[in-house]
Amino acid sequence: MISLVGTIAIDATMISSGGALSAGMLQTIATTLFQNLSAAGANSGNLSGISGTLMSTLVAHVGKGGFRAADLQTLLQSLSSGAVLGVGNLNINGLGGQLVSEIVKQIGAGSITGISGISNNSAILQTLISAITKGSQNGLGQIIGKFSGSGLNLKDLLSNLIAGQSSKIGILPVGSVQQTVISLLLQALMSKI
Repeated sequence: MISLVGTIAIDATMISSGGALSAGMLQTIATTLFQNLSAAGANSGNLSGISGTLMSTLVAHVGKGGFRAADLQTLLQSLSSGAVLGVGNLNINGLGGQLVSEIVKQIGAGSITGISGISNNSAILQTLISAITKGSQNGLGQIIGKFSGSGLNLKDLLSNLIAGQSSKIGILPVGSVQQTVISLLLQALMSKI
């Protein structure tokens, strides 16, 4: 249900602005959706799965919006940053380090599931994955202080994000060589943190 609310919010924003979607507005929509998952019925038992599904739906929806590649890259970076910022504002019983790590991992997996229908061009997919990872990293950098008492650190959370992304590489509509190249990209991103 919350995924439907998200796609409607994106569509309404685009309609009201004559077809445009700003990165700032998309980040706000994503932040609002993710921080209100508990109001939508999510709890500590199903939060990570719902987060992954929501991320997948939003990424796929934006990806089908007919945006130029450079604009799509910027939008997905803002979307992923907003999703993580929303997780930082969640108010759910049982939200500790382990659950936050799992949510971030599912956001990573959902992002790959979402882009799997956007393109079958390996170079475009790599660019979009890099943008999503960068946006998530920006968001995580802003919220990490909220979870400092739970033993989490930025490197561990980014590792979880990339592990989630890596777990879904096999569904991308490219050949095995291109999947290997994308896996190497994720490893390179991981080595930089």
